[in-house]
Order: sequence, then C-alpha cells, then structure tokens
Amino acid sequence: MTTSEAQAYWQQHWRELKFRTGNREIREDRLAKVRKSLKKHGYWPGAPIISNQNGEVIAGQHRLVICKELDITPTVSVQDDIPVETLVDLESANSVWTTTDKLYSHASMGLEAAKTVIDLCNEYSASPRVIAQALGRDVQFKNIESITYSPEEITLSHRILKELKMFEVCTNKSPIFKRYRIIGAYIRVRKIPKFDPIRMRERLTTYGREMFTICSNKDQQVSNLIDLYNYRTANTQRLAYPADTHHRTEVA
Repeated sequence: MTTSEAQAYWQQHWRELKFRTGNREIREDRLAKVRKSLKKHGYWPGAPIISNQNGEVIAGQHRLVICKELDITPTVSVQDDIPVETLVDLESANSVWTTTDKLYSHASMGLEAAKTVIDLCNEYSASPRVIAQALGRDVQFKNIESITYSPEEITLSHRILKELKMFEVCTNKSPIFKRYRIIGAYIRVRKIPKFDPIRMRERLTTYGREMFTICSNKDQQVSNLIDLYNYRTANTQRLAYPADTHHRTEVA
C-alpha cells in the first residue's frame, strides 16, 4: 500500500486508528483541554492526527479520543514511521502556549487589556502573574477578551509595583517579583486603613535586615510585615492586625 493509499484508507477508517506502544499516556487533564477547545472552535484541519501506515497514532492521541467522543471527523495524515525515541525528543521540544504567549498574541491583535499587561511586564521585568496581582485580577487571565482596565486601576498598579521594589533592600537584591507570598501579603497589608508606604520604606531601610523575614504562609507573612511596619512606632499609630491573621509577639 502506498502512502497516499494508506492516507485515504485511514482518513475513512479513522475510528480504527490505534494507540502506539511507547507513546505518552492519555491524561484526563489534557483530554479536558482538547475537549474544551474542540467544543468551542471545532476541529482545525491544519492540525492532523498523524499515524503510520499501520494505523498507529504517532501524534494526536488526545485529539483522537475527543473526536470519537464528540463524533467529529479529524484530518488524518499518514507519515513514515519514526522511532519512539525520536518522537519523545520531538514532543518534548513542542512547548504549549504560556500565559505570556497568549497575552502577546492578543496584544498584537490590538486588545488593550493585553497591551496593558505586556507593557507592565516589560517595564517592571515581572511575570503576568505578578501583574495580575497588582491589577487585582485573575492570575490566569482567563477570558482576557472580556477584561478591561480603568485608568485608575492602571495607575494604582504602577504605584503598587514601584512600592514592591523597595523590598529588594532586604532580600539581597533577589528578584522580588518571584516572591509571590511577599507580593500577596504586601497588597493585603497595603489595604489596611492608615497604611503609609513611606513609613514602610523607612522601616525596611532601617530595620529590614533585623526584622524582615520571608515566610511560606501568607498569613504569617502579613503578620511579619505588620510587625516590621509597627517596629519602634507609637502605639496610637500602629497598624491593626486583620482579624484573619495570626498575631505574633510584637517588638516594642
């Protein structure tokens, strides 16, 4: 059977295609993504299921499963067989689209919200996740097409991101925008009435190496930031601990 004959056969009998020994396992999380995509957009012929002449799937196992499930006829392309070891290398080199990739794509198509996020990422050398926290939005940017940012939100995010840079004074210049517990805790502390970022900067500069600690627990990180802010401050001017944080021993 020639390649063209095999392709015509398996295009007609695609439901009989078989999984190949040594290929990746079928995972439910991948199936869920493919299912969602095919339901929303249908099948794109430019992404065929690739098989060898024996009808063993080389690439596209998850698409095949969902096509059978949804009764959608896929495009089948029959290619020369390749060793599993080669397939592993090729599949490993294919990276999925990251959140940044998606944002750049939307920005290039003129979506203002995506442009805003990308501009902030570039200006502060921060990840989309950090920018999302500063903007107070979903860190995965789901349904980015429907998101809008007001000028006030953008101005506030600039202020927050600039303030966050001050923590580098006591973290040995390590990238503060990779320390998500600090970022989330600081934004939370920042919302406490009477919080003053200038005072926080003074405390960090003067007492940061003595008082500042990095915690894996966000509530504890909030407590530590408040303790640092309150250090050597008159009781009448201290920040009050939020009701949902755990108070640790204050240093007078």
